[in-house]
Amino acid sequence: MISRFRARHAEALAGLFAQVLTLCARAGLGQVGVVAIDGTKIAANASLDQNRTEDWFRQQAKSMLDQAAAVDAAEDKAAAEKAAAGDGPGDRLAPGWRDRSGRKERIKAALGEIEAHHAEQDKPVREAERRAGEARRAYERAAAERAAKAAPGRRGPGRPIDAAREGRAVAQARRLAERAEQRAARLQTVREQAPARRANVTDPQSRVMKTRQGWIQGYNNQTAVSQDGLILATRTSNDPADMHQLVPMMDAAAQAAAAMGAAVGEPDREISTVVADAGYFSESNLQAEGPDRLIAAGKRHNIAADSPRGAPRTSTDPRRQTCHSMLARLREPDAVDLYRQRAAIVEPVNGHLKDRRGLRRFAREDSPPPLPNSRSPPG
Repeated sequence: MISRFRARHAEALAGLFAQVLTLCARAGLGQVGVVAIDGTKIAANASLDQNRTEDWFRQQAKSMLDQAAAVDAAEDKAAAEKAAAGDGPGDRLAPGWRDRSGRKERIKAALGEIEAHHAEQDKPVREAERRAGEARRAYERAAAERAAKAAPGRRGPGRPIDAAREGRAVAQARRLAERAEQRAARLQTVREQAPARRANVTDPQSRVMKTRQGWIQGYNNQTAVSQDGLILATRTSNDPADMHQLVPMMDAAAQAAAAMGAAVGEPDREISTVVADAGYFSESNLQAEGPDRLIAAGKRHNIAADSPRGAPRTSTDPRRQTCHSMLARLREPDAVDLYRQRAAIVEPVNGHLKDRRGLRRFAREDSPPPLPNSRSPPG
């Protein structure tokens, strides 16, 4: 009932959440100097045992089509017999097809989740292949330019172009191309050896996720919390990794802070620093637009020990240099003290959310109802 109410009034509830934040701001709450972002896994109203492979779902879809064809044939025969007897066209809809079990919709949704997961797995492979192609073309251009300079009748190094004496720039381009091609090949191998993707017949949108207590069928729920414990933004995803949730959560928290500032006549109210644990550490998250952020590079409590000693490393790649800069910053005492506020800000919120009286399992009403006989083994 609660799930259906949420689904019917999603837009109204979002407006209500914004109104609550406005009231909190007028009461002096919502100190957004430091905002902590964290995720927690919450179980779906579905069992791990109800996961099925793509082949199983496609077999069910084929079985449904075959069954529909058989029913159509039987109805056509019955209608023809009734028409011949003068009894009229008869009932064209078999009783077994009058209910709203949602079987077709659920199978379609599950296959959609599997195909979306395949697309996610293919992205890094395609990107690696694209970079390998660019590196190979760069090497070929460099080799061609050097060969043209060494051609007879033209001034140049005057020595043959071979693997041993091809020039420093050309040799470096060749090595980069080879490494890029090797990486693309490794990713493709991993992609081919990955276990068959499964979807859940009870809640197709939920996914298998690992927690400290073991594996669950559920969702990844994100919260952005202010220094004084006010939830600024929430987000539910079926992506088990936190890494892809940082940017949308930062954007949502920044919008909430701006709205609260406008409500109390402080249009310049902005988030000064976002703190997050190592699950959010990536080059793209460090480079994304938005407020300043401090993201741990390791999972140990003493984050200063996770950063390498000595002078910060340098790199010609701006993405890697961004990571090196964050590692260097994590060695500074002020940054360490700032990061250590993270646990005290956001973890009590997740703890209250999932205590014995809280939310430990939920259902999404936009998922179709359970399949008939969904507890039967695959095949």
